Amino acid sequence: MKGKKVFLAILILLGLGLIFIYPVERGLALRAYEDYRSAQGIGEENIESEEVFRDYKNGGYKIIASYKDDPGLTYYYSYYPWTHRRGENLCFNRIFLNISNSHEQLGPPYENKCKYPPLYE
Repeated sequence: MKGKKVFLAILILLGLGLIFIYPVERGLALRAYEDYRSAQGIGEENIESEEVFRDYKNGGYKIIASYKDDPGLTYYYSYYPWTHRRGENLCFNRIFLNISNSHEQLGPPYENKCKYPPLYE
């Protein structure tokens, strides 16, 4: 009987943890995106479209945005709650930006290719 209660308690805690972690991680992703966007100098009124979804393959969230004053380009923001790449220390709340037009992904140098280049590479 005691084993069933412990198993049930663990199952409930696991379920509550899963219910809790996804909205919290989404909120962190949106906050990181808003901070990054404001650091780029992009105002809320300039957003033409914005799409947020969970990236189950790589973890984290993807945010796809297009802006009114930079037509033809799509901005792909990738948020990761933590990253650990080879040769790097463990980092938390990382966000990366990739920019593409309808044909190809843009790469550095970004001069005269887009209005809002990535803050860091």
